[in-house]
Amino acid sequence: MKRTIQALTAFLLLPIFLLAGGCSVSRFRQPEEEAKETVKPAPQDEQKEEEQTVYQADALVYEKQLELPSGEVAATYRASLPQFKEEGSQGLILRKINEYYETELISLQQDCESYFGQIQASYGNGWQTAVQPVADYHVDFSYELVQQSGGRISVVRTYRYVDTNVKDKVVYTAETFDCQTGWPEKLQDLFTGDKEKAQQAVIEQIEKWCGENGLEYSQLTPFIFEKQDSSFAISQDTLYLCMEESAISSQSAGGQLVQIPLENLESVLA
Repeated sequence: MKRTIQALTAFLLLPIFLLAGGCSVSRFRQPEEEAKETVKPAPQDEQKEEEQTVYQADALVYEKQLELPSGEVAATYRASLPQFKEEGSQGLILRKINEYYETELISLQQDCESYFGQIQASYGNGWQTAVQPVADYHVDFSYELVQQSGGRISVVRTYRYVDTNVKDKVVYTAETFDCQTGWPEKLQDLFTGDKEKAQQAVIEQIEKWCGENGLEYSQLTPFIFEKQDSSFAISQDTLYLCMEESAISSQSAGGQLVQIPLENLESVLA
């Protein structure tokens, strides 16, 4: 299922915008005198197999072009969102998650309309007479499923665009859904009850990531879990934090996707 949405009008409502795991089934070893009996999988292992269900997704795509009066393309906008196949016992839950992204699509259409409006305005009075585009204006909004199995769906989204000053910009956003409820998870729920200890452990990892990427960590905007509740993703081995422009360093020229190995947070993870 791939659905391409074409809009008749165009416009930036900048959106304040997964891993299949294998499973193995172990078996009980029968006593020697019962060795001829049929071996059955352990009940807890049957549950593990169910938890490793992989949620398949297709792309929900929105594309639009802004044309000059001459017919040349002045700007392009492309956004891709996941749409999960509503199958099996989790069909209703997946429908709820799909509805989340269908609502997001409406916001992206408005975003496109706003972006194209800004590009057209940047031409000023020269719009009607412009023959060639003055710059490669574009928006590319893509996603990556970093986890899509068992009890969680986690998505990292990347919004790359060229602004009216012809500067390349990037913004990262993420969602993590509980597949038992269909609701987004909170970052704090990943950690133990000692919130202060857990927050400090994450801050230390952010500092380490900054050092490894040539940035000096700034705590002008203190990191707290609540600010990241709608901007994190988690895979089997990595925690992704979508940080706003200059939120972690004055040297940051745009959004940053901080990636922390889960093994470095093992002592505070729930």
